[in-house]
Amino acid sequence: DSPPQVLKYEPSSIYRGTPDHIELISNLLFNFGGAEMKLSNTEIMAGFANMTYLMLKDEDQAIGLAGWRFDNFVSIIDPFYLDIEEQNKAFVGKIIYDLDKFIARYLPQVNLIYLPQTHSILTKILSGLNYHSISADEFAVNAVREVIKMEEFAHQSYWMKEYKQYL
Repeated sequence: DSPPQVLKYEPSSIYRGTPDHIELISNLLFNFGGAEMKLSNTEIMAGFANMTYLMLKDEDQAIGLAGWRFDNFVSIIDPFYLDIEEQNKAFVGKIIYDLDKFIARYLPQVNLIYLPQTHSILTKILSGLNYHSISADEFAVNAVREVIKMEEFAHQSYWMKEYKQYL
């Protein structure tokens, strides 16, 4: 297996997954996403049609995965899984900060992060980056509300950051 491809000019903790990394992506989803069984190669490849897999790593290993896509100028991170074990806590803030900066370069109106579970470290870091918890009914823009309602899974926690103040 080749190592994940580094995104040019991007933070060192974010790597783009490619079809060469199907096994690693499957392992990340299984290990951190709580899946009952590993996804097949076909299921992972189908995911590439809908999103970009971003692997999140500390200095030497992948410790998380973010599925990223755009829809109507709305940046969406789903799924978002991050291993917040004691040995990884020092990297969690850097990874989330790098992910936020990566997204901002694409000029979305808003970014949504769906957290399958809340964690005090994640909520503190997201709040510090001007994200706030929000429900689908609170969105001021119809397009954003529709994107949320189209989601296949019910998520426990939506976090939003507005990049454009006119929303």
